[in-house]
Amino acid sequence: MEKGKNGYSSSGSAETVELNINNVLGESVSLYPFMQQLGRRLELSQEMVSSMVIAIEEQVLNLIRYAYPRGEEGSITLKACWRKATQTLKFSLIDHGVAYNPKEADHATTRAERPLGAMGISLLSQLMDTVDYVRRAGANVLKFSKRIAHYGSLRQDAALGYSLSSADGKAIDADDFGEDL
Repeated sequence: MEKGKNGYSSSGSAETVELNINNVLGESVSLYPFMQQLGRRLELSQEMVSSMVIAIEEQVLNLIRYAYPRGEEGSITLKACWRKATQTLKFSLIDHGVAYNPKEADHATTRAERPLGAMGISLLSQLMDTVDYVRRAGANVLKFSKRIAHYGSLRQDAALGYSLSSADGKAIDADDFGEDL
């Protein structure tokens, strides 16, 4: 997929949408309409979408501020994959910045014990069912998922401002979500 493009692809039982932004604070505003569109497609409650936006936006803002050395251009990719068979919404947040595992900051049990800057991963961990981190091929990959019973598959909606054509003609294997960097 081209840098700065948003896309949609489908592979059997999984459908994927993707948001690419540059590491510029002003670009984080594209996260809200992206998540609203995803919420509409999956018929999620506004409350659920808003809580996901808050948790994911905190991670995105941290990446914009700290993933790349000051002044260095970089990109951040958010992939969302709906797996109908397991009723699971999987996310993958990818950057090619400095290696950093945010889960290492989430070991404190109380707010007072938590180091400054660890609130975002704590919030994400509370909202999602799983949160994992890997460093792969020079990229930080933060993967998280939420089981959402009773929701359908993504519905294509080109009127919402995102390109919904296949990103690169290649489908992402649902079992390897986040593997394709």
